[in-house]
Amino acid sequence: MVGDKLQNIAESSVRQFTQQPKYLSVKPATWEALTRHYFAEELASRDEVDSAARSIAADSGVPSDISNDARYYLLLRIQCAHDFLGMVFPPQSDSSPFSDIPESLTDRQATEWLLVNLWVRRFDHWLKITAAGVAGPFAFYGIDPADSDLET
Repeated sequence: MVGDKLQNIAESSVRQFTQQPKYLSVKPATWEALTRHYFAEELASRDEVDSAARSIAADSGVPSDISNDARYYLLLRIQCAHDFLGMVFPPQSDSSPFSDIPESLTDRQATEWLLVNLWVRRFDHWLKITAAGVAGPFAFYGIDPADSDLET
């Protein structure tokens, strides 16, 4: 299954960072600042990540010379693909608002579609959710923090 292949890649080579991700140094550490950072950094590394995604689809694995930035955004793409495949929240997968991957696609085509084409459709959502998860509280969504002493 394509999802299992992506999970194995995420667990092995994709997580082998050689330095801390840049997002850890974003100041101020707010949802807004982090979202702007993610959008700019993802765009700057998009070609490298697309190339790595196509390498994975061709069963060549993750390129050994991939940058830390591209490695991080490749991991986010894999998480986005897992979400689409229903692997993030399996109980909800039967009622997913998305259709299944077309059966006519080979595993290679399906992997490339998940990591390149699907990402283009959903990257803005994923980057915002990732930023909210790191820098919450979730002021953008109108949710108040549980701790009233936290700044919004």
